[in-house]
Amino acid sequence: MKIIIHRGATEIGGTCIELQSCSTRILLDFGMPLVNKQGGSFEFNKYKKLSTEELLKQGILPNVKGAYSSKPGIDGLIISHAHADHFGMMHYLNPVIPVWLGKATYKILELNNIFLNQNNNIPNPRYFKHEESFTIGDFKITPYLNDHSAYDSYSFLIEAEGKRLFYSGDFRSHGRREKLYKQFLDNPPGNIDCLIIEGTTIGRSDVKMKTEED
Repeated sequence: MKIIIHRGATEIGGTCIELQSCSTRILLDFGMPLVNKQGGSFEFNKYKKLSTEELLKQGILPNVKGAYSSKPGIDGLIISHAHADHFGMMHYLNPVIPVWLGKATYKILELNNIFLNQNNNIPNPRYFKHEESFTIGDFKITPYLNDHSAYDSYSFLIEAEGKRLFYSGDFRSHGRREKLYKQFLDNPPGNIDCLIIEGTTIGRSDVKMKTEED
């Protein structure tokens, strides 16, 4: 299994991770950046009239081989949750690329099209459920429902070619679904070869955070 982090390792947001086996390529999230090159807030309206080629040149779109062409080399995109820094650039992908996501996430994206004037067009969505494994080519993927501020958020155990990768997506432990976090800690998947974990609170103080109800 080969891992390529196109974006998200040195910044918060804009997550895009590619996994490759001998015959399969999948993407984990395809997010919009949250910050620009100067460290300020990313304003997509400044770029939305640019072509795909221009967006690639400026580094706004990740340079994923075969993701935008008429004959894409990507076998599937997995969306972890309905926050734009994890899905916000997927409308640039070739629409024939299959998209897997939670059913509620799909409904949220449909509502975003209406109320936020977004362009989240997924012609044939493929839904996954908590702890129900599915396959994309060589990859076996098992979703785990998370506690997060976005409803219907997931982590994933991904297996291929004798390796096991765990991608946390975004998660927390103090929301309305905090039991999911505790249940996962009590029974996590074992024998992980690689962990890719969300880390926006790394470096913060140990002050206890308020619950969502608070």
